[in-house]
Amino acid sequence: MEITNLIDNFEAISAKIIACCNAPGVAVAIVTPKEILSLKTYGVRHLGKKEYVNQDTLFRVASLSKIFTSALVSKLNTANIIDLESPIKQYLPFIHISDHNHINRIKIKNLLSHTSGIATYSLESKAYLPISLNELIADLPTTRKVSEPGKMFHYQNVIFSLIAPIISKASSFPLAIFLQKIARYKIDSCT
Repeated sequence: MEITNLIDNFEAISAKIIACCNAPGVAVAIVTPKEILSLKTYGVRHLGKKEYVNQDTLFRVASLSKIFTSALVSKLNTANIIDLESPIKQYLPFIHISDHNHINRIKIKNLLSHTSGIATYSLESKAYLPISLNELIADLPTTRKVSEPGKMFHYQNVIFSLIAPIISKASSFPLAIFLQKIARYKIDSCT
């Protein structure tokens, strides 16, 4: 299929998805490493308002950031900087939850796979408040254990977020800086 047909089909599908899902607005781009092949915007920034989405509109990336974070941790694991089998307490000794023994059994791989054993959506109501990760961490003792680590899937935004300070401690770079570096250089030049 030619690139032009691909772009036309993608744009048509995007418009249909927006219409059927009642999305207020989106921006859709098809890019290569060298150029933007297509950039289309649809709809408004907020329902009920006439401020249209444009190429400068900022969107929350939500859980898409988990993909990049997991890929980075995989690279760090391959480079022997982070061990997926390590308990999170090795990197974050100050972390506490209500079950003191449980926290000692949670491994990095459990954070990435949502198998920490902490109840689904724990602390979720605070996750979107303008508070720091450290403030969320301070509330971890209010979470409850529902299974052993690695035994059951419990989707967790806040618990997954613990990977950021683990990356920072293991690599000596804050997550945001490390993601910028990893995008530009080989893993060897970042350590």
